[in-house]
Amino acid sequence: MDDYDWNAPPPEYPWQMKLVAWSPYADQPEAERRRSLARRMFESERKSRADGVESWPGLFWDERAGLFRFGDGGFALSGEHADWRRLKVIGCFSEWGM
Repeated sequence: MDDYDWNAPPPEYPWQMKLVAWSPYADQPEAERRRSLARRMFESERKSRADGVESWPGLFWDERAGLFRFGDGGFALSGEHADWRRLKVIGCFSEWGM
């Protein structure tokens, strides 16, 4: 039926998932999928914090730069980019089902 290996371990990062033909992201290059995911995560976190909820307590909002940073001041997430390794470590992908 399809060539997906259901017994394979899950991908390390969400943009490495094999996309099915009907997926709206199936024709996007990997870089665009990463940007799209970063944008959605960024907008979701901004909205959550505007509603008074912190989804990821390990992050803080840098008003001057307009992005999220880790507690040590390192870059975490913007509307275009993300530090995927560190976000995975603090469990950000679990909320996105990844």
